[in-house]
Amino acid sequence: MKQEMSSVDIKYIVEELKTLEGARVDKIYQDRDQVRIKLHVTGEGRKDLIIEAGKRIHLTTYIKEAPQHPSSFTMLLRKYLSGSRVEKIEQHDFDRIVKLKIGNYTLIAELFRKGNIILVDENNMIISAMRYEEFKDRAIKPKHVYMLPPARENPVAILWESFRELISSQDVEIVRALARKLNMGGLYAEEILLRAGIEKTKRANTLDEEELKVIFEKIKEVFNAPKKANIIYENDTPVDVLPIELKWYESYKKKFFTTFSEALDEYFGKILLESAKIERTKKLQNKKGQLEATLRKQEEMINGFKSQTQKNQEIGDLIYANFTFIENLLKELSKLSLIHI
Repeated sequence: MKQEMSSVDIKYIVEELKTLEGARVDKIYQDRDQVRIKLHVTGEGRKDLIIEAGKRIHLTTYIKEAPQHPSSFTMLLRKYLSGSRVEKIEQHDFDRIVKLKIGNYTLIAELFRKGNIILVDENNMIISAMRYEEFKDRAIKPKHVYMLPPARENPVAILWESFRELISSQDVEIVRALARKLNMGGLYAEEILLRAGIEKTKRANTLDEEELKVIFEKIKEVFNAPKKANIIYENDTPVDVLPIELKWYESYKKKFFTTFSEALDEYFGKILLESAKIERTKKLQNKKGQLEATLRKQEEMINGFKSQTQKNQEIGDLIYANFTFIENLLKELSKLSLIHI
C-alpha cells in the first residue's frame, strides 16, 4: 500500500494547487507531522491545505479538531504567515520538495524520508522548522541558510543527448537505471518499459539507440499524460493513488476523481481512519489486558478469603464437636489453678 507521494504525484498536484495562488492565509494548525493551512480563496471561500512531512500535500476535507494548545512551531507560522497571500507554489526540479511563497516568506515542504516543514525568509535563511536536523552536507537549524539536497536528473526536462549518455553508462538493469538515475521510482520505470515493449531486466548499457529512443519518447509521453486521478483497488482495498491512468494497473479496479486532491484526500484519509481504528483497538486491547490482570488478582484474593474462611469454619466445627470435652477440660484447669494458689 502506498504510504507517500512520488515525484510524479507532486508534479501533478503542484500544477493543480496553483489555483491557490492569491489565496489568503487565515489560520494554521499542527497535529504531529501534519500542518493544515486554512485559506480563503476569492470567489470560492474556504480551502484547507494539508502538508504531512515526508508524505503528502493536497487539499483536504478531513478536518480534525485542532489541538487545544498550539505548538511553538504553529504559533511562529501564524505570526509570520497569517493574513498574507500565497504568491507562488512550485516543485523544486523533479524532487519531492514543494515551495510555497507566502508574503515575504517561503514555507518548504520536504516530502522525502521522514520529511520536514521549514520556514525561511527572503534571504533563504531558516527561521524555524518542524524538526531541527544536521546532515553531512546541510543543516536545518535557525539562522542557517537553507540548502537543498543534492540535485538529481529531471526526467521531464532531460534532453535526448544527456539521456542517451546517462543510460548508456549504466551497467544495471534498465528498470533500475530509470528508477534511480531519473528519480522516477520503480512504478513509473516499469510503466515506461511496459509501454516501450522492452524487457525490464535488460542491461541498460546493452540497449541500442533505437531502444533508447523509444524509452525516451515513452518518458515524455507518461510525464505529459493528461491528468486522470484515480485510486487503485485490490480486493476492495485501496493500494495506490495516481494522477494519471497507468497501463501497469490495467486489470485492476479503479475509482476516478475530478481532481487529484480529491483522490489523495480519500486515499490518505481512509488510511488515517484505518490507522486510527488500529490504534484505538490497540488501546482497548491494552485496557482489556489491564482489567483482566486486575480481575485475576481480585479472584486470587477472593479464593484466598474463601480458603481462610473454610479453614476457620473447620476449626469452628471441630471446637463445636468437642465443646463438652473442652468445657470440662477448662473447668479442671481452673480447679488446678485454685489448688495451686
